[in-house]
Amino acid sequence: MTDPITDSIATVVATGALPDQPAELLALIDAAAVKLAETSLSPETEPELLAHTQTAERIRRRWDGVSSRLLVEVSDRNTHRTAGYLNPHQYLSQGLRLGTREAGRRLRMTETIGEFS
Repeated sequence: MTDPITDSIATVVATGALPDQPAELLALIDAAAVKLAETSLSPETEPELLAHTQTAERIRRRWDGVSSRLLVEVSDRNTHRTAGYLNPHQYLSQGLRLGTREAGRRLRMTETIGEFS
C-alpha cells in the first residue's frame, strides 16, 4: 500500500512540482525542516550562511502569515471547540502547549494580519 504523503514528496523531488493539498504541503515542509535540522552548516561559507539566514527569515515571515490563516479558520469555524477548548487562546496555550504569553502573541499577530469573517 502506498502512502500519499510519501508519494507526494517523491513527486516533488522528481518533478519539482508542488502538491495542491494542504496536508501534502505541510508534510513536505515538515520533512524539509527535519532534514535541514539534521544537515551540517559547518561547510558553508560566510556569504552562504548570510544568504541562508536571509532565506530562513523570509520563510519565518511567510510562515507567520500561514499560521495566521490557519488560526483565522480555527476561530471562524470554532474548530477549537471540536478539540475540546473554549476559545482559540485556550487551544493554543493548552492544546498546542504554547503557553499563555506565546498564545497571546500569536492571537495579537493574527488579529493584526488576519482577515476574520
